[in-house]
Amino acid sequence: MSEEHGYGRLFWVSFIVGWAGIGFGLLSALSHAGAARPVALGAYVLGALVVHDLVLVPVVVAFADVVGRRLPAKARGSLLGAMVVSAMVALASYPEVRGFGRFPGNPSLLPRDYAAGLLLVLFIVWGVTAVLVFASTRRGLAQRKADGGPIEGDVP
Repeated sequence: MSEEHGYGRLFWVSFIVGWAGIGFGLLSALSHAGAARPVALGAYVLGALVVHDLVLVPVVVAFADVVGRRLPAKARGSLLGAMVVSAMVALASYPEVRGFGRFPGNPSLLPRDYAAGLLLVLFIVWGVTAVLVFASTRRGLAQRKADGGPIEGDVP
């Protein structure tokens, strides 16, 4: 297939690699059915797809629409980006936080405090976001001051 048909080489390579990964995952889940519990895994995957498409995406879009308009332009991208990353990280870490896959006879499976890890990642995401928003706001204030324009908070 060529570019004129809409699908380039990168698409087809990604397509093949993606389906190979899916096939490997399915084969692994079925060949280790005792540990993987394919029915529970399938229910989780389908549930995650439904939650993503019917809950997470509409909430993110509505939040971005309502709140995004009220945010300063300099901070909007960083704050909305942090919100999307936070939602994705929280959804992806849900099975570990809930302890799905933990077996009492094998303490080496899921040995960490994943809720604390999630909180740490969210803290880092929002900390980096705060630094980015602060830096872009300071840069904007410095630019307006250099241009001789009004600065928010100045008394005329």
